[in-house]
Amino acid sequence: MLIAQLARETCSTPRALRYYEECGLLEPRRTSSGYRDYGADDVARVRVIRRLLGAGFTSAEVAVLLPCMRGERIPEMCPQVSATIARALSTIDDDLATLEEQRRTVRGLLGEGLPATVQA
Repeated sequence: MLIAQLARETCSTPRALRYYEECGLLEPRRTSSGYRDYGADDVARVRVIRRLLGAGFTSAEVAVLLPCMRGERIPEMCPQVSATIARALSTIDDDLATLEEQRRTVRGLLGEGLPATVQA
């Protein structure tokens, strides 16, 4: 299948697919005329890539995780995969702590009788 069809089947864009290829996450075959040629395995691979990116992993982290994925589900927990996932979880935890602090600050402002919106 050509890039436009793969994009449709994976709810992606041709630009995103070319980016995945640039990052080494996707390696399409080429036709004799140079067109990218994708198969069913590429559909599954793009779905995994999009799932991992959607979970907050960077493309570099996806490159580490992708070879260890079993289908579209669970990565094999080799030390490198485990460390990558642990780092991502730590980043998410830090972001949540920051958001909680911001929430407390905003609630405090409301509790002090300040207007909910402030004009600049």
